[in-house]
Amino acid sequence: MVIRLTLTLIIAFLCSAVSAQHTDEAKFSAKEQQKWLKKSASEMARFIPDSSPGPIIPHITETDDFYQITYRLEGKGWINFANGAWIYMISSSAHTNPEVGDITLAMDDKKHFYINKSHVCGGIVHFQCRKRIILKSPNDFFNNFESDTDNIPWAPVNIKLKKQK
Repeated sequence: MVIRLTLTLIIAFLCSAVSAQHTDEAKFSAKEQQKWLKKSASEMARFIPDSSPGPIIPHITETDDFYQITYRLEGKGWINFANGAWIYMISSSAHTNPEVGDITLAMDDKKHFYINKSHVCGGIVHFQCRKRIILKSPNDFFNNFESDTDNIPWAPVNIKLKKQK
């Protein structure tokens, strides 16, 4: 009986520790997420690669039977392409902003927006691709990369920006 009670308590503790790592759905607000998206998109529209810290450097893992390219985003960052195109990304974590939830907003150099709703932990999210591809454009990234925790792909999103005066 004591062993059964001890095992039950251990399992209950482990389950509560794991569930504590994820979003508190009761605090999430679609309205707050939309406000965050619009505010972030306005900030992103002013992004200038030449006046920003260096781009995110991809990490490549390769063995005889495995290949993976990974980009590690820590809050904000950008990816550049050989042809001058780029992607700028900003993420929100449900750990620090439960009303907004886990979401990453990306904008390409043509001001097209994309979202990814994978888990952002401590402000960090990884996007990976297991195909041997050469990234030539933002579309290559959005069509081939997904989050490493949830395998969630990118989706285009329509965000109307206010005209700058």
